[in-house]
Amino acid sequence: LFQSLVPPPNYFEVNTILEAEDQRSAALVLNPYSNDLIKARYANNSTISNQQLLETPCRRSSLNPHSSGTVRRFRAASFSLARVIETCGPRLRIRLVGTDDRNDYWFLVDSDQIRPYPSGSPLQPPFGYMHNHLVWNRTLKKATEGTRFADPSWFISQPPDPEDNYFQVNDKLEAVDRRNTQLICPASVGAVNGHHILINFDGWSGAFDYWARFDSRELFPVGWCKSANYPLQPPGPNVIRSPIIHSTPSFLYAHNSVSQAPSISPKYLSK
Repeated sequence: LFQSLVPPPNYFEVNTILEAEDQRSAALVLNPYSNDLIKARYANNSTISNQQLLETPCRRSSLNPHSSGTVRRFRAASFSLARVIETCGPRLRIRLVGTDDRNDYWFLVDSDQIRPYPSGSPLQPPFGYMHNHLVWNRTLKKATEGTRFADPSWFISQPPDPEDNYFQVNDKLEAVDRRNTQLICPASVGAVNGHHILINFDGWSGAFDYWARFDSRELFPVGWCKSANYPLQPPGPNVIRSPIIHSTPSFLYAHNSVSQAPSISPKYLSK
């Protein structure tokens, strides 16, 4: 997993200014390779080949085709001016200047998708901004006047890339719900294909499943929420009704009992 062994401290303060990637522009770049399109494209195949999934780009990183197991980075989304709206554990709720609460997004404090303001690089208007650049420049000036900027010392370098995909089917983990990115839920690995894994949320239907790269920062080891003092959502109702579960979900997830449910080995974590 692409997470620190120990959750990083959070020094950020609400209403401070920083720069953040516009996640909607990133989603627009990746739209031709969405989960729905992948499912439709390979609907007649029982499995997706490793090469086909490797050809699916990732907003944050992609596999170097000339060196197996080596991760290289590229940037697809633009940075915009943003404000810290809320902090919880090692995560921040960020709102881009010029948008409302419908477009807030959560970042880790050690994410490379946030940076101090001013960075010296041009800031783009948020995706869907309806005014011209003259209005945008006035918006930037107004938003930064008399406002405290996030201190550069609050930003933490992200952990090193994991070496390879060590996930196995039925491994337990904690994962961000992409339909509500504030939530982190107990999940299982439903399938492994090359450098991608299928996330199954425990107790919920497959409608919430999604494919993610093994190095996604939306994935966490079992017990991460407890260590980070971040709320972990309970499993869905199907777990409670399942006859194969002999212990209550609160026991399985509050105490991270590896004897009752397989979990991710620490060797999968970045050091």
